[in-house]
Amino acid sequence: MVKAFFFESDGGCLHRCMLVDLRNNNRPQLVMLDQGGVLMTLQDYMEMNIMEDEDMRLLCLEGEALESTTMAQLLGAVLLGYSADHAKVLSEAIKNLRNRGIGWKQDKLQMEVHVREYYEEVNHQNEYRFYIVSDHYDFVFEMDNFFTMKKLMAAVRCYFEALEKEAGIGLRKELQLADPKLLNKLGEEDKKIFDLIN
Repeated sequence: MVKAFFFESDGGCLHRCMLVDLRNNNRPQLVMLDQGGVLMTLQDYMEMNIMEDEDMRLLCLEGEALESTTMAQLLGAVLLGYSADHAKVLSEAIKNLRNRGIGWKQDKLQMEVHVREYYEEVNHQNEYRFYIVSDHYDFVFEMDNFFTMKKLMAAVRCYFEALEKEAGIGLRKELQLADPKLLNKLGEEDKKIFDLIN
């Protein structure tokens, strides 16, 4: 039986599943095998939690090592799901992978952080958002609703430190600013995060 891990794109919650053939409809189904969890199909879980297809992503088959980009996507999902103590939740996510016997490759990644300022209608003020792509084309994740560039950069720093220091994945980091004036809002320490700023 094929077993695989999936993760939620908002929060990074992991689910271990087994591919089975349910005879009542003759269609293959993924049955969740989370310890202590209720036995149900992954589809039933998603319907119960009002999730769309893009809300659940394949992490890897059991016994398969994660690609560096997949690891980056998982940690992005984890970061997206928590508003406080980013370093702690990222560290716990990596520990959880190890505890489940999931390994990962450590191929170096080129990460581009794209930042822009926008007007938030609800809060009636300017805010900041970023999205990250890997190796020029692989979308990793995005976050918004940062009230200051300092807070945005704090999240980016925690994310990069988890990838580099805890996961051991080498990074080349670029910052792409939608407006050159945003450079004036970056602190000197934040500038040092990046190998290149455009």
